[in-house]
Order: sequence, then C-alpha cells, then structure tokens
Amino acid sequence: MIALAHERLGEWDASEASARESLTAARESKESRRLAESLARLGNSIMERKSEEAAALYQQALALFRQEGDRRGEARCQIGIGNIHQYGGHLPESEAAYNLGLECAERAHAADLAGLASLNLGVLYLTRGQPDLASARYGEALDRFTSSSNEGYRLMTLFNMAHLARESEDWGGASVLYEQVMAVASRIGHPDMELGARAGQALAALALGQRSFAEDAMRWIRANVETQPEWWFQGRDLVDALRIRLAAERGDEAHAIRLLDDAVELAERFNPYVAAYLVVECAPLLRQHSNETLLAIIDRVTPTAYRLGFAVVAQRLAVLRADLPGNNAAA
Repeated sequence: MIALAHERLGEWDASEASARESLTAARESKESRRLAESLARLGNSIMERKSEEAAALYQQALALFRQEGDRRGEARCQIGIGNIHQYGGHLPESEAAYNLGLECAERAHAADLAGLASLNLGVLYLTRGQPDLASARYGEALDRFTSSSNEGYRLMTLFNMAHLARESEDWGGASVLYEQVMAVASRIGHPDMELGARAGQALAALALGQRSFAEDAMRWIRANVETQPEWWFQGRDLVDALRIRLAAERGDEAHAIRLLDDAVELAERFNPYVAAYLVVECAPLLRQHSNETLLAIIDRVTPTAYRLGFAVVAQRLAVLRADLPGNNAAA
C-alpha cells in the first residue's frame, strides 16, 4: 500500500523501493498468493522505466495466480503485460493480452478488472487511430466501473472520454466531461487528474476563443505544478500543451518552442506516444516561421512514432514537417 501511495504521488523511486521491500517480505513468508501480489505490484511500479524486468515479474506472478486458480490475479497480470507491450509499440501483442485479461476478468465476475481491460483497449484503439472502437470500449468500461462502484477507474475513464471528445473537436462535450473529472478527482483525492482535467478544459476553451478562461485556469495550474517541474502524471501533457499554446497565442513563439522542447524531453522519459502527441498538438501554432528547433523536435519524435506503431500520429508529424515554411527536404 505504501508503494501504491508513492505511485499515486508520482514518486517512482520511492514506490519501487517499497515494492521491493514487499517482495522480499513475501518471499520470506513462503505464501504463494502474497508472493504473486508483490511481484505484480513491483511490476506495476517499474513498468515504464524497466519494462523487461517488469515483464518477467508479471510472468512469474501470472504462473503463481494460475497455480492458485486466481482469475482476478491472472486478469491483472495480463493487463499489466498488455501495458508493457503497448509502451514498447507491440500493439497486436498488447491487444491480445488485454483481451485475455478481459476474458479472465469476465470468468471471475470481476467487473472492475473487466472495465480496466476495456479501458486499456480503448486507449490502444485511439492510439491506433480508431476512435469509434475506442468510444465503444470506453462506454463498456464506464458501465462496468459504475456497476462496481469503482470511482478511481471511473475517473480514468471519464478523463479518456474527455480526451476523445477533444480529439473529435467536440469542444462542448469535452468541457462537460472534464468538469465531471474535476469534481470526482477533487472528491476522491486525485490532484493529478484534477490538474490534467482543468488543463484539458482550458484547451477546449481556447479552441472556442475563450482565452481569458484559459489564462485563469493556467494561473491555478501553475501554482500547483511549478513547485514540481519534473512531476509526471496522467494529464501532464495537457498542462504542458496549455502552457505552450498560451505562449503562442501571446505571440511569443520562441518561448513556446522552448517550452515544447522541454515538455517533449520530459515526456520521452515516460511515454513516447505522449511526446509525439504533444508535438502534433502544439506545432500547428508554431509553424508560421521556419524554425530549426521545431524541425529538430519533429525529427526527434517521428522515428520513434513509426517504430512503435503510432501510425496516425506519425503521419500527422510528416504533414507538419512538410508544411514548415522553406522546408523542401523529406523526413
């Protein structure tokens, strides 16, 4: 539980240290179920930074859960394995693991885990440029989390539904969903999700020309983020995108590009898809003048986007590069 608390706060080193202590204690207890739980917790704590070790831990936990006949444990492991595949750009393997997790969860009558598998499938489909499939999976996830009264996962689903609405340029729908996220996040104690949702709502407002609303939101966000410049959380990309776009709106393109460079560098450490998406989100406002830094940022994230299977984002990056003034070179 201490490892999970550190994880929620974005304190990854502390989370890993506590999870390793848990694993040591579980090995000494010689109880299979406790060992499996600790293996899975450590796997979750390190999956974005030490994916190969995390995958091995999940496989060990999966074998123990199967030995115990624990379908819930199997589902958790398959979902974790799916996450690792997705981070590595192995999308077919990720989809297969999520579907196995969904099957195990349904056999265990575990609505919360079935919802989590559906949610992750939705994220994968959106990454792959299939918004209709993503929307259907998000709807399934929301129904399951509502029926199981799992407010934490319900919050994550609403957040992703808001992102899908914004991607579809449904600015009003996105704003309403982000408002729901903020209310739930504040009530159950998820300050990171509240920050991300407030930034997402401000981005939707900017799209409607409501700049003063976005500036007010940014002042609130800045007071809560700037004390922790390296804090990575779900929605951090929205915070950075808002900061960049407001700078561009003010006409300070040079500052906006510097902010984008810093934001991409941070995102690359944790989520390559988010790093590429940040460029797609922000670069259109920054391409009025030829800029070597912007060109270098696009060229930095594009090969990774192709290698990891983010085809739609990679294509959008190629279009952005081709549209830069004075650019005649192929990417």
